[in-house]
Amino acid sequence: MRCTGRGFAVAAFAVAALLMSAVPVGAQQSDPAITGFKLDNPFTVVGALRPGPDGALWFTWLQDTAPLRTGVGRVTTSGVVTQWSVPSVWNRPALQGLASGDGSIWTADAHDGKGFIGQWTVGGVLVQEFPLSGSAAGLTWGPDGALWFTGAVIRQPVTTGNSYIGRLAMDGTITTYPMPDPSNLAVDITLGSDGAFWFVEEPGANVGRVTTTGVFTEYPIPNDPGNLLTQYANQMITLGSDGAVWLTTKLLPSVTRVSPTGDISSVPGPGDYIESVTTGSDANLWFTVNSSAGTHSIDRMTLAGQMLIYALPDSFPPGLLGVITLGPDGKLWFGGSSVIGRLDPSIPPPAPATSPTPASGTSPATAPVPNTGADAATAGRVVGLLAVGVGVLALVGAWRLGLRRRRGSP
Repeated sequence: MRCTGRGFAVAAFAVAALLMSAVPVGAQQSDPAITGFKLDNPFTVVGALRPGPDGALWFTWLQDTAPLRTGVGRVTTSGVVTQWSVPSVWNRPALQGLASGDGSIWTADAHDGKGFIGQWTVGGVLVQEFPLSGSAAGLTWGPDGALWFTGAVIRQPVTTGNSYIGRLAMDGTITTYPMPDPSNLAVDITLGSDGAFWFVEEPGANVGRVTTTGVFTEYPIPNDPGNLLTQYANQMITLGSDGAVWLTTKLLPSVTRVSPTGDISSVPGPGDYIESVTTGSDANLWFTVNSSAGTHSIDRMTLAGQMLIYALPDSFPPGLLGVITLGPDGKLWFGGSSVIGRLDPSIPPPAPATSPTPASGTSPATAPVPNTGADAATAGRVVGLLAVGVGVLALVGAWRLGLRRRRGSP
C-alpha cells in the first residue's frame, strides 16, 4: 500500500524551553563510573533516548503529575539538560519513539486522536508533522536516507488491524508494508548488518526481517509462548558487534541471538526484568534491569554470556530504569525517573564486601546534589493525558515511560 503524507508546519505554535544546569546526582570520586543528571521535575520519566546529529543525546519525556506535560529533551555529554514541551494546543499528547537523521530529530507523535511523525530542529523547534494512517512506535534511520518505523491501528480490546512497517521519505512520501500477519505487533526496530530491518513480533513470537523493498521473512523464537498482553512493549532488539541481532522478550529468561541468515541461539539473561538493551563501545551488550526484589542495575554481558553488574546507588531517584543507548562519547546513557544517567564502561564497579558471584559488583550509594540550576519559564502547558485514543502509542507509553503508576517496582 502506498500513500503520500504532506508535512504541515507547526512552527507557529509556542514551544516552551526549560533550561537547567548540569546537576550530577552523584558518583563519589571513589566510584566515578555512574553519574546522574536531574530533569526539571521529580515526576518526569524518560521514554526514548538516542544520539542526535549535534553530538548530544535526545530524549522524549513525560511529566507524570499536574500539570501534565510531555516533549523532547537534549542532554550534552557534559550533562547540560534542556527540555521543550509540545504545543499547548495539542489534546492528549504523547511522544514515543525517537531517531535522528538528515540533520533532524524525529519523533512518533500522538495527539487529538491521531498519529504523526514529527520533525524537530536541533534547536528544539517542531517544524512539521506527517500524518499517519495509524500510530508509530519504534523509529530508525535507514541506509536509503529515509526514516523507517513500526506502526499499527489498535482497537480495544487489544485487537489489531493494518499492522505495518512504514517508510517516510524526505519528500514527505509515506509507504507502508503490511505485516504478514496483521494481528502481530512490533515496537522496537533496528537496522541489521545485512541492510535489512529487524524487529520482534507478538503475539506471534517471531523475529521479523524486512528489506527496503518490503519483503518480509519471519523466524519463530524457540520456547517463546507469545502473549500480546504481557509481551507487547517488552520486546527490545539491537545490532550486536558480531553482526547478529540480539533481542529480549519478557517471557524468556534468556537473551536471543539471530544471525543474518536466521540461525537462532540463546544465552542466559542478566535478570528477571530486562527493560532495554544496546551495544556498547566495548563490543558487549548492555542492559537496564529492574529486578522483582526492587533493585535496579546496569548489566554488561559479553557475547559469550559473561556478566558484570553495576548496581545503581541508593541515592538515585526511586523508580524503574528505562531505555539505554550508546552515546557519542562512548559511554552508556540511560533513562530513569527524573534522571538521565551516564556510565563509563572503562571503569569497573567496585567489588562488594561479599560477592555472590565473581563477575558481579555493586556501586556504593552516593549523596545527591541539590538542583541549583535556574529553570526558564515555559510558554505553554500540555493539556490532557497520554494518548488513550491511539492504542499502540498508549501501550508503548506504558512501557517506555515507566508504567506511570508502578514507578519503583517492576
